[in-house]
Amino acid sequence: MKELARQLRSNNIAFQLESNGAITYASVDGSKVEGLHVRVMNRLNGNAVRFEPNEVNIYLRKLLDERKVEYEIETREKGEWTRWFPENDAQEQEVQELVRQFSFRDTTDGKCKAGNATSNNALNKDAAKERRAC
Repeated sequence: MKELARQLRSNNIAFQLESNGAITYASVDGSKVEGLHVRVMNRLNGNAVRFEPNEVNIYLRKLLDERKVEYEIETREKGEWTRWFPENDAQEQEVQELVRQFSFRDTTDGKCKAGNATSNNALNKDAAKERRAC
């Protein structure tokens, strides 16, 4: 609800936070609130990421810190995941693109090296060669 309240404020939608945690708002704003609620839920559920190698995770967190984007580190069975909360779609896309560029930067002196792909877009060495990435 914290994120939804933040989105409502940033979109200048009047609301009241009830003692039980419910948010009330004018019926005229119903469709706007529902749209924001769906976006918030998608963001909260969809932005937990973990990259291999770990230097990409460190880079992501550095970017988030520099941009003052809220994030949490979750420890799961397979390692640490970063759940982040972008303010808007443009910010989300910017950070994703910078992480993508960092992940696929040339650190191999012309040789393909395992681990340059993100875990989300795991590409094997042959696929990378096919794309002429290395």
